[in-house]
Amino acid sequence: MNKLSTLAIIAVALLFLACSKEKKESALSLAQTVEFNGKKIPMVISYSPVAENDGLIHLDSLVFEYDNKTQTIHLDNVINNIFYYATVNVSDYNFDGYMDVAVFSNYMMAEDPPYNIFIYNPQAKSYYLQEELSKSFNVRADAKTQTVKTASGASGECHFGEYKWINGELKLIYSESTYFNNNQQINETKALQDGKWVEKKKFLSDDDWYCTAVDYYKSNYDKAGVKVEEPETSNCPGNVKLLKSITQDGQTTTFEYDDKNRIVKMDTTTFTYNNDDVIKIGSYELERYEDGGRIDLNYEGVAVVVIYVNRDGYSTRETTEHYSYDRYYTNGNLIKFTGDVFDFEGVKTNEFITEYKYDDKKSPFNCNTPKWVIQHLLETTYASKNNVIERKINNVTSYRYEYDSDGFPTKRTETGDGDTKIITFKYCNLK
Repeated sequence: MNKLSTLAIIAVALLFLACSKEKKESALSLAQTVEFNGKKIPMVISYSPVAENDGLIHLDSLVFEYDNKTQTIHLDNVINNIFYYATVNVSDYNFDGYMDVAVFSNYMMAEDPPYNIFIYNPQAKSYYLQEELSKSFNVRADAKTQTVKTASGASGECHFGEYKWINGELKLIYSESTYFNNNQQINETKALQDGKWVEKKKFLSDDDWYCTAVDYYKSNYDKAGVKVEEPETSNCPGNVKLLKSITQDGQTTTFEYDDKNRIVKMDTTTFTYNNDDVIKIGSYELERYEDGGRIDLNYEGVAVVVIYVNRDGYSTRETTEHYSYDRYYTNGNLIKFTGDVFDFEGVKTNEFITEYKYDDKKSPFNCNTPKWVIQHLLETTYASKNNVIERKINNVTSYRYEYDSDGFPTKRTETGDGDTKIITFKYCNLK
């Protein structure tokens, strides 16, 4: 299960709350607060369900106050308008000191979804859609180089682009693609030098395969897409080897721990404990029932997620208004994961059965945080005792690992459906 950013988690929760009021209110909306240059800015997104009632929504508009004016961004005709949920990021994508807006588009739960990116025009005091960036994936602004970078990958291919603002216009200055053609790996680059394009093409072997997009994915960026210099690897608290970061599909998730080897911070999401129990995750307040088997994740007093936990701390069942998951275990490993998905009217629209196989090596999560927490916020197999080597839904996906001298995985290569994905794991240093 892919990680949700803190803003996305809040947006989903608010979306659930808004949907529960759908029969009473004709106008649907969700609220979110963003921060730019130290100032908090409330935003309201209005939306409507699509006619087919399949759980998707159309965005109508985004309203907020900026530069002493009420800004209304119309979203009904943007490039990416169909959503399962929506959230807003802000950044300075053209490096002029003004706040630009990116509306997150997560259609079909894509792993590297696009944004609708709106650039602020200070003369007109209004926003316009930047179409080139809105057609791209993993858009990030690098303030040091004053460039905007994009990356995407699928079906054994990866693509990287670098743009620069020249006289107020966005210009492509470098592109790179690595792909397969007749079982041959090819790397092509195109660079703008002295006003002319210089193109290069290389044929790669299995040993020298590379793509700039992969290194780009491994870089650490904040939620607004601005590159953050990664600090040096720190020593492990308590002299226990703990996972420091996971990098997957352009997103780096970082972890901090207390002296009891419990996760206290995941990216910007904080964890609060009472003895060994988690009582708060970010904006969620946790409520436990007397038998200890049920945990409610409450947002503003409403249970938006209900989780059932076994005596070993694993999640056996997880439900919301829009899905119901069941998990089955053998020897500390998740071997079967089933689920049903529902639309806004409570009608089941999809179901799945997933089965897993494992190696006999150490899992990257060697911490004392409850296993159900890891399953809920990250990939569902991460909490297992060992590392998944095969996943079967309709087709089979295989996983290959590289390990360090202590037996922990440092790299995972996922292969399935003609697609290859790479995940890297970094750990703190043993003292």
